[in-house]
Amino acid sequence: MKVRVIRVQSRICIGGPVLQNEILCRDLPADRYSSILVGGSVDESEYDLYSNLKANGIDIRIPNTM
Repeated sequence: MKVRVIRVQSRICIGGPVLQNEILCRDLPADRYSSILVGGSVDESEYDLYSNLKANGIDIRIPNTM
């Protein structure tokens, strides 16, 4: 049985925390771990890394905001 890991980050924008989460999601052994990254949307003035993470194989979810 795989260990399921969920990481939560307030905003998926450019910076150190999202890079750390990407490395942790990507580099945990896939045969032992299943990782999901859940994050919030960014402000219009921030660069969104959602597409980059998806392209790198990260299972990322951003819930709809009101």
